[in-house]
Amino acid sequence: MGVNKIVSKLLVQEASVRPFHGALLQLGKQDVRVARLTLENSLKKHGMVFSRSSQGNEWMSDTEYFQKLGFSEVYSLDFSDFEGADFAFDMNRRDVPDELKGKFDFIFDGGTMEHVFSVPNFFNNIFDMLKVGGTVIHFSPVFNHVDHGFYFFSPTLFKDFYAANGFEINKIFLIRQGYWRSIYSSYLENALNHEHVRGPIGFKEGMYLFCVSKKTLASTGDIYPSQGHYLKEWHQDCQIKSKSRRHRTSVKLKVKRAL
Repeated sequence: MGVNKIVSKLLVQEASVRPFHGALLQLGKQDVRVARLTLENSLKKHGMVFSRSSQGNEWMSDTEYFQKLGFSEVYSLDFSDFEGADFAFDMNRRDVPDELKGKFDFIFDGGTMEHVFSVPNFFNNIFDMLKVGGTVIHFSPVFNHVDHGFYFFSPTLFKDFYAANGFEINKIFLIRQGYWRSIYSSYLENALNHEHVRGPIGFKEGMYLFCVSKKTLASTGDIYPSQGHYLKEWHQDCQIKSKSRRHRTSVKLKVKRAL
């Protein structure tokens, strides 16, 4: 999907809190739809330095854009090199080349995962290519993008996968993208029990997700999670059944003593 104004706004916000640095890998060479002046104003708003380019065109390449955000190295990976990607690799596969393992400080998935059939392999490959302490950022479709790719993704996929695999989840935003403006809100803060999110969503605009997660020393990439909502229900059910069993046992003992 690339980098549009709302994604750029969220990236700048994230960079202002946890500064970007080092080597970035784009999954799919990004189409940047943000003008230099727009980025300059956004960076200034957050107290960040904007180094003006000598290029006359108001539009930026993907490399220039991400360098403005603070990355010293900018790479791209795609299924083929038809758009000039630095690395050609099929993310359906599970044999990441050794030279890419643990190489990147940041990985940006700007709308690629929905086009890859094997989502588990996609996640696992991110784990392999990301350094310990590195960060992965997803911008993915959630709702109303028919035939854009193979899938839409529920936010619980990212929350439960990264939690099960020991990542530090910094933020998950849901973005309701309208024609004139976009509205976003924190999924982690506003949907702690997920109850008001589950089920149909009653509006026509497209909805996206912006997720930021950090790989730690304890992180893994191959644990398949169960959905967090049901884990909570199963745990509560087990507690109720356990309490009920203890109660029945207690009653039986009292009856036996009375007899």
